[in-house]
Amino acid sequence: GAKIVGYPIMAGSQYIGMKRIAQELAARGHEVTLLVSSIQKFTPTEGITHAVYQVPVNKSFIENLVSRTIKSGFKALYGKNSVGAAQEMFCKATLDATDIIDPMKKSDLIITDSSMMCGAVLAEYLNITRVDYCSIAPSLSTMYQYHGPSFPAYIPQLMSGNPARMNFLQRVKNTFNYVAGQLIARVVMFPKFDEIKQRYGINPESSFAEAIGKAQMVLFLYDPAIGYAFPLLPGHKLIGPVNIQPPRPLSSEFQQIVKKSDGVIIVSFGSNVAAIANKEVDVLTEAFGRLKETVFWRQKGKRYIPANLSPNIKTVEWLPQNDLLANEKTRLFVSHLGQNSLYESGYRGIPLVGVPLWGDQFDNAVLVKDKGLGLVVDIHTVTADEFYRAIRRVIDEPGFKENAARISRLMRDRRRSPTQEAADWIEYTLRHGNLTHLRPASVHLTWYQYFLLDVMLFMGVVLLSVAMVIRLVFKLICWFCCRKQTKTKTQ
Repeated sequence: GAKIVGYPIMAGSQYIGMKRIAQELAARGHEVTLLVSSIQKFTPTEGITHAVYQVPVNKSFIENLVSRTIKSGFKALYGKNSVGAAQEMFCKATLDATDIIDPMKKSDLIITDSSMMCGAVLAEYLNITRVDYCSIAPSLSTMYQYHGPSFPAYIPQLMSGNPARMNFLQRVKNTFNYVAGQLIARVVMFPKFDEIKQRYGINPESSFAEAIGKAQMVLFLYDPAIGYAFPLLPGHKLIGPVNIQPPRPLSSEFQQIVKKSDGVIIVSFGSNVAAIANKEVDVLTEAFGRLKETVFWRQKGKRYIPANLSPNIKTVEWLPQNDLLANEKTRLFVSHLGQNSLYESGYRGIPLVGVPLWGDQFDNAVLVKDKGLGLVVDIHTVTADEFYRAIRRVIDEPGFKENAARISRLMRDRRRSPTQEAADWIEYTLRHGNLTHLRPASVHLTWYQYFLLDVMLFMGVVLLSVAMVIRLVFKLICWFCCRKQTKTKTQ
């Protein structure tokens, strides 16, 4: 088998997806090492080695970072104490751990989470083949950095909240967000990683943007059954969600409650639960208390829980989410619409009430509405009565369940599981190495060549020149005719 390195995101649930792929590769006889930060929680897994690099922060750092991003929005992405600064810090911590990463230079391939900007730099440092794993929906910026087709007319920009079928104003907004995002990335973010490349002597003659585009293959954990269709390059593969596993039997505690219930509603906001204010928790509590169904509400950590909860509300530290979604008594999923939760719900055919909090969750909210999979509420403005009516409507109107069932059928209708397909393409890359036959000529173009700006400028100059020549000819004709008329009158 081959030696493979996996480099997941800083910390969080996206690690699980990479671990699933790593397990499949290990089962096929490959030697897999996951390079994780010291704040990433993990359990020892047979066939997988975890190499841990130290970072000067603790687990609460990521939670606070998410909370700040939700509250501050754009400002929290760039600048001091931002997502960008965290990416830079984790990258330096990775590259400083030479005792861990230097032996990895003997590896055959690295799989990097595309959300982890350091992945491209690390692959260059190790000088090994790279496959990227993209756990968020493809967007304009994502497609452009991988030299794929990027058309603002019908491909939504990440975090724009736009659908695929946009009206004029939405296309204006989409184009502006795309251009602004590219400018900010290339003026603010990318230079930081250019500096890192220079500082550590990692292929300093090429830019960070060029490093990103060197991925031999990109695996998108994306399914158009619950997304949009868009053009792809041969080296871009839609493998679908890898986090969905066969359901296991519920524990006796959960089974007893479910059996006695008049239907089950699952409520989970993932690691974003800390961003929900106490007054907003009160609104949710009031709405849930009016329901006849049993509500399993995941309240991770020591969060605010109102006193005198209705008997139908069960607050828990942990939920067997995958197993409950597969249960026949589950009627609804109230979710923040993270990528994993969205796909789990769609795969199981469970309608949603979405409560997006930040980032791509607002893009997923648009998908939920467009696909008729459920309704979306604004946690900051919704009242208890409005929230209750939204829940009742999604449960009681059959259209939502029918749409969810159709999405479930589409997502299940495949020859290979997502993890199998991901491993297939990784092994393909291992066998053939440099996949130049899958890479378009656009990898050799500058940005102005890619968008034909030089051609348009040339054509503009030609058209202007032709117009000026035509104008000059007309002026000469007019001058000649006027001169001839004057001469005739004089005679």
